[in-house]
Amino acid sequence: MPLDLLFFVQRYPRLGTKIDGEGLTIQGGGPVPNVLVGLSRLGCRTALITALSDDLIGQLGRQELTQAGVDDRFVVRKRGRSDTAVGLIEQQGGKRTMVLNREIHVAARDITPNRYPHPRIIHLDGRDMAATLKLARWCRTMGATVTFDIGSIRNDVSAVFPLVDHLVVADSYALPFTGSRSIKAALTKLRRYCPGTVVITAGTRGATGIE
Repeated sequence: MPLDLLFFVQRYPRLGTKIDGEGLTIQGGGPVPNVLVGLSRLGCRTALITALSDDLIGQLGRQELTQAGVDDRFVVRKRGRSDTAVGLIEQQGGKRTMVLNREIHVAARDITPNRYPHPRIIHLDGRDMAATLKLARWCRTMGATVTFDIGSIRNDVSAVFPLVDHLVVADSYALPFTGSRSIKAALTKLRRYCPGTVVITAGTRGATGIE
């Protein structure tokens, strides 16, 4: 779970230049934490499995989770620096550029299903694939729904696709992964990997899915 430092700018700076920001937001980030915070605010009971250090960033992350009503009992404490992301967001159009520093990870040995409550849904992002696969397989045995969200190609996450009920991927992942030129073609190919619902998001252009 990264702590996001988000700067709002009029335009993206040219290489080697310096500009003034129009505003700054500091908040927790990441696809899974964001979803859980949203669901918690809607009244759902949620819990997060992630890696955090005891540094200031980790403390701020846990504080934000607690304030949002997300159960943090299963956060894995790690040595090192907690994840940090810096983003520049253009005010005209909302385009963003992100840089993520990630030094600590959730390992498969950190996943201890005997400690977890029976889940109805588990939402995964695939950043730590060994842990992701272990959780997905356990959830299938428990009869829980598995959802999976991936935004870009960083590592091979396709091994988890057959275990997923609802797959949501960005076009920046779907098109290069499938070798397709269109979202429709990418949906058809992704369907061969995932038997469930498949949705491809395209930023301001919306999303397209197949059941």
